[in-house]
Amino acid sequence: MKKFPAEEKFALSLQIRKSSRSITNNIAEGYGRFFYQENIQFCRISRGSLTET
Repeated sequence: MKKFPAEEKFALSLQIRKSSRSITNNIAEGYGRFFYQENIQFCRISRGSLTET
């Protein structure tokens, strides 16, 4: 296995944490929207964060 420098490990783990939090945050924000289409849009954004993670 290739060894990463410490700062690279930190940056990658930080990005994974951010994108995983974004999944639930977008679902929650979409749930609070009045219009169904807005909710769907936030679910699509959440799916993108899931793919990133």
